[in-house]
Amino acid sequence: MNKALKIDPNHVNALTSKAGLLFARGKTHYALECIEKGIKNKFKKLNSLEHQRSYSSWLGRFKEALICWNKALEINPNYQKAMINRNMLEKMMKVKSLD
Repeated sequence: MNKALKIDPNHVNALTSKAGLLFARGKTHYALECIEKGIKNKFKKLNSLEHQRSYSSWLGRFKEALICWNKALEINPNYQKAMINRNMLEKMMKVKSLD
């Protein structure tokens, strides 16, 4: 994976894989950086947006996570997982704001 990133620093699969490994090791901030780099470089895959949403949520960045679900729905308006999780996240954010 690191060899692939040396050849092509924006390699979609390598960035996604590296982010997953970093996340598994508890390095959520670095995992999020990998995913954000890929998204900035135009790989708007639903999988990448899900990773970004997941890592953002783990870091307590719920507004960023909501933006990811909205982008996923722009790409695929019928994406059930995004619809359900966006609604759950919105409800959770309302409850947190009541605390």
